[in-house]
Amino acid sequence: MHELAVPPLFAALAPARRILIAGAGGGFDVYAGLPLALSLRARGAEVHLASLSFSELELVDRESWIADHVVAVTPASTSPDWYFPEGTLAKWLAAHDMPATVYAFPPLGVQTLREAYRHVIERHDIDAVVLVDGGTDILCRGDENALGTPVEDVTSLGAVAGIDLPVKLVTCLGWGIDAYHGVNHVQILENLAALDREGGYLGALSIPGDSREAVLYRDAVADAQAATPDRPSIVNGQIAAATSGLFGDVQFTRRTSGSALFVNPLMAMYFTVDLDKLAARCLYLDRLENTVGRRQVISRIEAFRAEIPTRIPRAYPH
Repeated sequence: MHELAVPPLFAALAPARRILIAGAGGGFDVYAGLPLALSLRARGAEVHLASLSFSELELVDRESWIADHVVAVTPASTSPDWYFPEGTLAKWLAAHDMPATVYAFPPLGVQTLREAYRHVIERHDIDAVVLVDGGTDILCRGDENALGTPVEDVTSLGAVAGIDLPVKLVTCLGWGIDAYHGVNHVQILENLAALDREGGYLGALSIPGDSREAVLYRDAVADAQAATPDRPSIVNGQIAAATSGLFGDVQFTRRTSGSALFVNPLMAMYFTVDLDKLAARCLYLDRLENTVGRRQVISRIEAFRAEIPTRIPRAYPH
């Protein structure tokens, strides 16, 4: 039983000593796990970082490859790819005297991504995995009005669901951001309520804007924006702005010109659920189980969506 004085997210991770925090949705999602990673390290946990990468990983130097689908990105790793969040993050970590390896996985199917995860888990004797989603569309079960960008999120979910570990969680940072991709957040709230009834919702936890974790997170996001000026993270840029107390249409990149943003305090909150309970509620995860490539995942999600009626979206009433 949880208690009000101890956030359930940290209570669940308290027994773990070696934790893997992994970006579920690709690209810069791993950055959304930084505040949590920093806090856990300050508490004495051994924390490792991983990312489902959108970079051209085949261009990374061969010395950084440690398995068929795993790149151990360090500050010394080289790649001609201009878009390389994992490399940028590794250098930022080193500059702040922190463990500076970020494991990167190419876009894969469930079976192949699971093997990549197993390699890292066995390498470090991991006893807890936290998948981090920038946004909340990983919480969709499949019959919502729109699923956002589910391919990488649900592949990550399926991959880790098939691994036996003491603790497996999913946490989301950036509430509301997926509205840009059509996600109806009333339906996300409905999903969270259902998970709560099943004992799978671990609550929401704000990142204090003046905390060490928030200050370092904002610095890391600014560093990434400077390193990738043509494609900065829209998600993490909004989250960082939210942790600064900014509100409304906060524009920080040409990529969002013409769109009205709604930066707000909810974006600076972790919403956490039990990974296995979330996976059990996903209506199409079984169809993805034997996939080996990303294209298979895409086609099977499309086929599923063509077969089912979707829930009617509702406007938030307040």
